[in-house]
Amino acid sequence: MYKLVACIFCLVIMLNLCEAQDAFELYIADEMNHRIVRIDDMYGTGWTSFGHYGSGVGEIRNPTGIAIGLYGRIYISDFNNNRLISIKDMSGAGWLELHGFNRPHGNAVGPDGKIYIADSHNHRIVRIDDMSGDGWVSYGSFGAGVGEFHYPVDVVISHEGQIYIADDNNHRIVRIDNMEGDGWISFGSYGHGVGNFCEPRGIALGPDEKIYVSDDDNNRIVKVDDMYGTGWQTFDGVSEPWDVAVDPDGRIFMTETYYNRVIKIDDMSGSGIQHYGRPGSGIGEFYYTIVVMVDPRYTGISKDHDVLKPGGLSITAYPNPFNSQVNINYVLSADSRVTLKIHDILGNTVSVLVDELQDRGEHFVTWRSEGLSSGIYSARLCTNNENKSISLLFIK
Repeated sequence: MYKLVACIFCLVIMLNLCEAQDAFELYIADEMNHRIVRIDDMYGTGWTSFGHYGSGVGEIRNPTGIAIGLYGRIYISDFNNNRLISIKDMSGAGWLELHGFNRPHGNAVGPDGKIYIADSHNHRIVRIDDMSGDGWVSYGSFGAGVGEFHYPVDVVISHEGQIYIADDNNHRIVRIDNMEGDGWISFGSYGHGVGNFCEPRGIALGPDEKIYVSDDDNNRIVKVDDMYGTGWQTFDGVSEPWDVAVDPDGRIFMTETYYNRVIKIDDMSGSGIQHYGRPGSGIGEFYYTIVVMVDPRYTGISKDHDVLKPGGLSITAYPNPFNSQVNINYVLSADSRVTLKIHDILGNTVSVLVDELQDRGEHFVTWRSEGLSSGIYSARLCTNNENKSISLLFIK
């Protein structure tokens, strides 16, 4: 009897270990179904989707980039709506959007919580502090020289803050140290051999900071040790791989656009290969898989970082200007006493939205402006250690 119990106990432990080894959350941009999808494993467990065709709230026209950032917030490059979308979770709660792009592709969140976007048809990389667009800075222009891009389609940020870019039509990858372009180095040229790319469309960093590139038109994934191409390896068992991601165990995930599916391999030899997906628009089906990424809360270094220790208080509002109500989103870096008040242009308090102790993390509140005149108002957020305000424009 005791032996049987011991055997069952060992079996349970082994099963739990196997499940822990396979644990990840995989996000896929299902481009022509105009949605993003999240699954828990390569069997499609936990399938959840968000989005459908359109240009309004909850709608997407060709998602081409996904990142997971501060406290699990999801960032989506909405290609044909020329905007960046941010949602709190896969329900679409906390919707925010930012315009000013021309066909945005890949996006990433840096270790400091700043957001990077490959603004492909403007041939530049954009960095913003938050979804209000504060701190907007761009780098790059059209061309093939230093400081120039020809359809940059993906971006990834290292733990040290270095910026890696897939420069698609220049058939190369680029690394810069900062948004001034310091430390520019590029690798690759057009072709089909060692050191060549043909439309590199995805770039990722592994747990050892090795570089992975989805070499789309060469139908392969490339791995190199550094920006000089040292240690060149390829995995050739894939058709039209648009994107690549790597988890902390070195497992490699890629989109196989030609077959409308995603692939996982354990290493560059292709061992442990698994496929998931088939053509269609239902559960387990895709129509042009274009982006894959592993939730960074399950990774050491991946395409993006979950910033658990942000540099300071953050507050955004959407829509702004507004005509009846505005959604205010803020993030606390620590547990704190919080007040959130609305003031008119003379500094008078017109509404107290929050006055309580709150946990660190993301919070939402809606302000309805009934009975007030059109004009400029401010939302002032105060914690134990910091204060921050944002202007709100009320138009009846």
